[in-house]
Amino acid sequence: MLRSSPVEFFGIATIGETGIFCRPTSVRFIKAPLRMNSLNKSLLLVSLLLAMQATAAQDSATATAEQAADTAVDAKQTSDEAKKAADQAQKTADETAKKVEQTQQQIDEAVKKAEQTSAEATSAQAESAADLQKQLNAQKALIATQAASGTNTSATLADLQRALNEQKKLIDAQKKQIEEQQTQLQATSALLTNMQSQIDQLMQDDQQNLSDDDVALREQVAKLESQVNKIPDDPSSLLADEDFPGAIRVPGTTAAYKIGGFVKASLVKNKDPLVTQDRFIVGSIPVTTDDAAALAAELSLTANQSRLNFDYRQRSEFGNLRAFIEGDFEGSGDTFRLRHAFGQFRDVLAGKTWSAFYDAQAAPEDVDFEGTNGRVIVRQTQIRYFPQIGKNLQWMISLEDPNPQVTGGSGVSTIPDLVTSIRRDWFSRWHVKSALLLRQIGAIANNGVDQNGQPCEPSLLDLTCVQIVSAGAKEKVTGWALTASGKVQVPWWNENDNFLFQLNYGDGIGRYLNDLNSVASLGIDGGQDAIIDPATGKMEALPAFGGYLSFQHWWTARMRSTFLVSLVNVNNLDAQPATAYHETQRATANLIWSPISNIDIGGELLWGKRTNKGPDPDSDNAQSATATQIQLEAVYRF
Repeated sequence: MLRSSPVEFFGIATIGETGIFCRPTSVRFIKAPLRMNSLNKSLLLVSLLLAMQATAAQDSATATAEQAADTAVDAKQTSDEAKKAADQAQKTADETAKKVEQTQQQIDEAVKKAEQTSAEATSAQAESAADLQKQLNAQKALIATQAASGTNTSATLADLQRALNEQKKLIDAQKKQIEEQQTQLQATSALLTNMQSQIDQLMQDDQQNLSDDDVALREQVAKLESQVNKIPDDPSSLLADEDFPGAIRVPGTTAAYKIGGFVKASLVKNKDPLVTQDRFIVGSIPVTTDDAAALAAELSLTANQSRLNFDYRQRSEFGNLRAFIEGDFEGSGDTFRLRHAFGQFRDVLAGKTWSAFYDAQAAPEDVDFEGTNGRVIVRQTQIRYFPQIGKNLQWMISLEDPNPQVTGGSGVSTIPDLVTSIRRDWFSRWHVKSALLLRQIGAIANNGVDQNGQPCEPSLLDLTCVQIVSAGAKEKVTGWALTASGKVQVPWWNENDNFLFQLNYGDGIGRYLNDLNSVASLGIDGGQDAIIDPATGKMEALPAFGGYLSFQHWWTARMRSTFLVSLVNVNNLDAQPATAYHETQRATANLIWSPISNIDIGGELLWGKRTNKGPDPDSDNAQSATATQIQLEAVYRF
């Protein structure tokens, strides 16, 4: 039948998830009058074979695509990348099926053309058949490539699935490890809490088991540490302190340094007229009506009493070294003012600091910046030798700047003041210090002196200026003084309660007594070391006495009060005017609270009285006046 009948192909078209596929189902030979030569017969056979191969390739591609699609569906929830690969495989399979269908259409068209072509078109049909053969070969190659691509896609999906599984296993392992660490942390926290409770209990038991002597010793050590911190400018403090708390060590050396000081804000309210508004200088109380009218009670808020210091210490094979510098802002216009600048090497000191006549350990705690009127308190340049004699005895000897202050003359320094002192301690609770001062007071007489002891130029129009007969002459006189001071612990109500005292007397001691030095420095009165008699031109030292007694009571561990009375008395000379300084009295009471060791908040009530020489200072008609002042402070130490 092949010789006389053409061939018809019948197939089934299937639409699947991966594309459209065409599969032949039967072949029917149709009788027709067309006669076919040998070439046409061969061409038909070839076409038949190619169609069957295409069908087989189509089935294989379809199976591959369906497998890839199934794999993509399974991996769809685990990897977006696998989905993309499956979609790409589906798309490729669709394109392949479409091309196969196009090839089938081309074959059909070729068969029809072969039935209508005559023998003269044999060569053209052969050429067309060759082209078709090339296309079929290309389709075979493409189908093979797609089959390989499907295999690679399956392998990629498998690798992705394995990677996801490994990540899940790693995450599960990390979760388990975190849970174990949390369990260990909770156990450690519970253990630490238990240990802290045990430590607290042991400390409490240890505190309860301390003897009274141990408790007293601890309190005494704490108090001494607090005292050293409050007076770092005391040269008698321990130079060889190994701890030097708060210091910064210099790497590679035995040196250390410390920056300290305090910030102090003060509120001062004068209830009565005073020459000074930021402190209580008893000698500045105006006595005469004219003086009182020129002044008024004022309120003052200041912070210029704040201090800044630098302390340097170093150990060496030859001895210990210390250098200390401190200043405040009491200079003119709140400028920096030098208070201390000294160096120590072993038992030798040189520089500006407290006089050896001063007792730093017997200083009452005041809110007032001025301090007690009858107290020896002066800083001056000196050279000092202060060896420790035994455990409880210290001796000092120093040569100090004399800086004499003379009424009617300008002081001249010719010979340094000589000070020697000795201090004795008992049980680290009590001490007594005594000192001797020897000095030569020199001055050049002024042309004149007024009723306030200030220099002036005599004039017929100024009857208050008294001419000095020895104007320009150099005078000198010897001065001397004794002091005794100390501290006594009196544990009547509290272990820290104490009495402080100081008694001072001498000729030419004025500059060493606080109130006399202040009135001379401010120009309220003339110099109180000595006076030049205008009528004779001779200079004579002024005898003076000063002293105080204070009691400090500790209400609690952080709150205390100091109660103080003080007196200064000058044995006036006949040559002095009636307005000359004769006596001052001072009484104070304060309350200071320290919420922490570095902060003091306090208030103080001060009362004072000044009495002038007058006609008779001891009579009821003596020239005197009183004043009251209130002070508040906030001190922040660093």
